[in-house]
Amino acid sequence: MEELREILKKAIFELFEIDFEPEIVVSPENIEADYSSNVPLRLAKELHDNPFNIAEKISEKIDNAFASKPGFVNFRVADEILKNKINSLSEKFEVSSDEFGGKTVICEFSDPNPFKVLHVGHLYTSVVGDAISRLFEYAGAKVVRANFGGDVGLHVAKTMYILKQKNPVELTIEDIARCYVEGTAVYEDDEGARAEITELNKEIYKINAENIHEGELDGEGQEVPRRLDVLLFVGTPREDHRPDRTQRRLLLRRRRTTRLRLAGRNGVRLDRLRRGARQDRDCRGRGDNARLR
Repeated sequence: MEELREILKKAIFELFEIDFEPEIVVSPENIEADYSSNVPLRLAKELHDNPFNIAEKISEKIDNAFASKPGFVNFRVADEILKNKINSLSEKFEVSSDEFGGKTVICEFSDPNPFKVLHVGHLYTSVVGDAISRLFEYAGAKVVRANFGGDVGLHVAKTMYILKQKNPVELTIEDIARCYVEGTAVYEDDEGARAEITELNKEIYKINAENIHEGELDGEGQEVPRRLDVLLFVGTPREDHRPDRTQRRLLLRRRRTTRLRLAGRNGVRLDRLRRGARQDRDCRGRGDNARLR
């Protein structure tokens, strides 16, 4: 951004013979650009000119720049510049390889909804989450990648309510997604269905209290992370990143805490759930843990 600021400053001086210190910010989402500056608005009074006219004049002097109303100069960074910047990081990387030495970092990402079709948002969080995990590993941290698939909650009960009525022999994820939509609709509109879904939700919590579902993805469940070369706690493509027993219990402690809160809200008996939570007490105070979501 500093280089871009100097380019803009030079253009202003060449056009208007004014030594002016411009401000540049990241462009808002509704502007198809990387950076923007309100310099024309700030110069309009001094130059006695329309801000948009000033923006157009400046944009013509700078490559990959364009004007927008009421008076902004917007910049698109060329792909080649971004590539060169990334390549330069291998020679000058401002993170020490031992900055997080001796620390454990839990990175939770991906978290696909088991009742909805995967979309580009899951691709984004999987890639970015794994990239952040690798940065922490470079900095010396022991990274635990967490991926929770929301298999407990009212959304499960809504889906199961419709599935029980249809009793299908074979299911696709699209079928399950439609059941979730239908279940949500009847929950809102039908008091009888709402009561049944609430009872079903309590039963789901009771079942989950007895079985933590500490399983691993296999088969098709591994295909997306494998093709992306993304490492996940569940279904990780590389065995050397699988967390040990203590790390798994640290991850599950947060999940149990959430379940206790939700179960209380839905009227489930908490005594059995608390017993499971107490089993994790010996994990408290172990190591210096950071949580990144």
